[in-house]
Amino acid sequence: MLAGLMLLAFLIDQIQEHACRAFQRARERWRSRRHLWERLRGLVLNFYVPDWTVLMAAWSDAASLHMTLPALPDTS
Repeated sequence: MLAGLMLLAFLIDQIQEHACRAFQRARERWRSRRHLWERLRGLVLNFYVPDWTVLMAAWSDAASLHMTLPALPDTS
């Protein structure tokens, strides 16, 4: 079961990499895959992301980040 889920995740990643223009723009901007995924992790941890389209737009264009994603409310 775990191996099947891992293969499914890899398949989705490959399809997204080849078909999604926003992902391709993000990949061009952040050359290193490590930086690309760290950037995504930072966005998800620090901002409210209402949907995938907004996330991909912010991921590929750092200039629009603060106009697109509102900060998470302080829970402390």
